[in-house]
Amino acid sequence: MALLEFKGINKVFTNRRSLTEIQHLVALEKIHFSIEQGQTLGIVGESGSGKSTLAKLLMKLEQPSQGELLLEGRDIRKWSVKELSREVQMVFQNPLSSLNPRKTIRQVIEEPLIIEGQLKSADRRKIALDLMDRVFLRKEWESRYPHELSGGQRQRVAIARALALKPKILVCDEPVSALDVSVQAQVLNLLKELQAEYKWTMLFISHDLHVVRWLCSEVLVLYFGSIMEHGRTSEVFKNPQHPYTKALLQSVPSIHLDRVAQSGLRGEIPSPYSRPAGCVFQTRCVARLPVCTQPPPHLKSAHREWFCHLPPSNLPST
Repeated sequence: MALLEFKGINKVFTNRRSLTEIQHLVALEKIHFSIEQGQTLGIVGESGSGKSTLAKLLMKLEQPSQGELLLEGRDIRKWSVKELSREVQMVFQNPLSSLNPRKTIRQVIEEPLIIEGQLKSADRRKIALDLMDRVFLRKEWESRYPHELSGGQRQRVAIARALALKPKILVCDEPVSALDVSVQAQVLNLLKELQAEYKWTMLFISHDLHVVRWLCSEVLVLYFGSIMEHGRTSEVFKNPQHPYTKALLQSVPSIHLDRVAQSGLRGEIPSPYSRPAGCVFQTRCVARLPVCTQPPPHLKSAHREWFCHLPPSNLPST
């Protein structure tokens, strides 16, 4: 049984413009995938594709409008917030805004243990100091406040806090995008080392495809709230099947001077209140066909799935 399953998840937000007019914004539509214990799933896509909404559903910060979200085979709506916090923790994009400025570093890390309410103060302090050491923070910094640390150090505090309850799943929402490049590498290496030690499952949301390729065993490509492609990272990056995946990979900057970045995108993202019929990517796809106004078929190959009317390209025969 998979550790985590999204089964036909839809998420619709409503916006009342007047007493008589209500707009519906489809943030996620027909999201279906599963994750095994110990996997690292990268979730990529442009801004507004639904990546953070997906993470919020898992954290119960939002509720699905339709479908089932199963954790260990149990609908997440049946989990209490306290139960869920033992299994799932999150590292947010901006560590300064996600850490309480009135609490010291040790108090921030101890907070989940205090909420759990099963340990004495001395035991909590010992765990907090051990975690600080594990994420390469000096123990003598325990009385410092978040504003007294650098961005990378604050993100390490956030990681230590997330580890306090030894969760099975760690959700990372753009955890290094606000950091300098050299600091990004330190935090990413730390995450990889800790995952090897703690054997957690990780959902890693990012715009940086280089990072996803290096860190994640699988990748899920989202566009406008719908899955475009999903599979092993190495195979998806080497031989993408969906035009949107190809467009994302073509947009990645290269250090090679002889390579000119090309774009497989055209036009602007449609209004979130007016989703295109059929394939949601059809309005920007350079390979659009007349049939793209119809819902795309669900295509599969070994360790790969995608949703597109175009025939498979460059796939080995099975």
